[in-house]
Amino acid sequence: MTQLEQVTKALKETKLEDISVYDLEMSSPFFDYFIVGTAHNKRELNSIVSKIWEENIGYNHIEGTDESGWILIDMGSIILNIMTEEARNLYNLDSLYIKYKKINIE
Repeated sequence: MTQLEQVTKALKETKLEDISVYDLEMSSPFFDYFIVGTAHNKRELNSIVSKIWEENIGYNHIEGTDESGWILIDMGSIILNIMTEEARNLYNLDSLYIKYKKINIE
């Protein structure tokens, strides 16, 4: 199982909603996939971070806090952004990546 498959499986097992996976494999020298998902509240933000840790999915660094409403997990080839609905609407990251191929994980 690839790292992307591990991550998307873990995200689907949580209550994360509106998961968008953008394929930048041929466009970015820094990472291959950019993922954005919406958590209902701060507790869900933390539970998703715990799920990544429990599933032993490797990551380099975690930025942000549940208080900010946005947690970024740098996994090397994958950048995972977990945001509350308010933060996602405020920062509107999807508009920056809309031109890239979107991967369906359903």
